Amino acid sequence: MSSFTDPAGFSFESIFQGGERLLAIGAAARATVVSTITSPANGATVTGSTTVAAATSGVIAGVPLSYHLLVDGREVSAASSVTGQASASWDSRTVGDGAHTLRVAVTDAFGSQLALGEITVTVANGGGTTTPPPTTGALGVAMTSPHNGDTVSGTSWVVIWVNGGTTGASYTYTLQLDGQTVATASTTSTGPVSMAWNTRAFLNGTHTLSATVRDNAGKTGSAKLGVLIKN
Repeated sequence: MSSFTDPAGFSFESIFQGGERLLAIGAAARATVVSTITSPANGATVTGSTTVAAATSGVIAGVPLSYHLLVDGREVSAASSVTGQASASWDSRTVGDGAHTLRVAVTDAFGSQLALGEITVTVANGGGTTTPPPTTGALGVAMTSPHNGDTVSGTSWVVIWVNGGTTGASYTYTLQLDGQTVATASTTSTGPVSMAWNTRAFLNGTHTLSATVRDNAGKTGSAKLGVLIKN
């Protein structure tokens, strides 16, 4: 590890790994960093797909920072930026109508949190979370987030619904990327069931995300969509 101070008085620390220097902001500079959610406004009412934008002050231009969007404490998106600004698309239909807390946590290259911006918004989609259309016979499975063709990064949350199951049944949810299992869950809930997976474990590019559900009576169903990993 090495350290240095720039002409403005900000201290930095660096670690060399495989010839590449990873840069982190020193303790003195961290105290000056402020993160603000610039859109939507605090107290705003949101519907459908909503762009959440954040700006960070008190850092040197060109230093890479990671921006983590959290909804009610759960991370739904992450992105890296060297401009002091970042934005992400959030599907408000993945949560129920009512008040929700949005936070943007800003971290350096080593994962140290530098700042946290927070607002409260009201989701008003008229009926709560999106539900899949009714089906008959085998289990009907739908993924309501992300959407087909969406770009995902960091920790990505998938929202799954199921119908057509046996009354009182328990369900096993299996989430796969390109045929590789990335998450499983067992519950009596038919939705929304939220499952997280780490996009950083896979190469950037287009992939197939699939969800399979089986109840304890042997009924099964599945759904799939395409996503673009961009970390």
